[in-house]
Amino acid sequence: MSQDPLDPARLRMLLGLRLDWDGCRWEVIEVLTEGPTVVLRAADGRRAIQPNQHGEALRRTPAMREVPVLDADGGPHPALLELLEAAGLIQP
Repeated sequence: MSQDPLDPARLRMLLGLRLDWDGCRWEVIEVLTEGPTVVLRAADGRRAIQPNQHGEALRRTPAMREVPVLDADGGPHPALLELLEAAGLIQP
């Protein structure tokens, strides 16, 4: 396995992690290899309207947030670094 800390396989160790970040309590629910991207779900009851395929309001679901792992230059994305810092996994 790669030792790259930004490798999606290593980032999966974050699954289930709960943290306060960007004004909300979040839970890491998925790491997508596309992007790659870390997917967060609001763990504080915050809800969002989920539209159907036609853009019509369908129902309220927990708010979700996607955090890119890499920036345009292939380095760690600033939002991911903020998230890891909020989780106490890296130092500022």
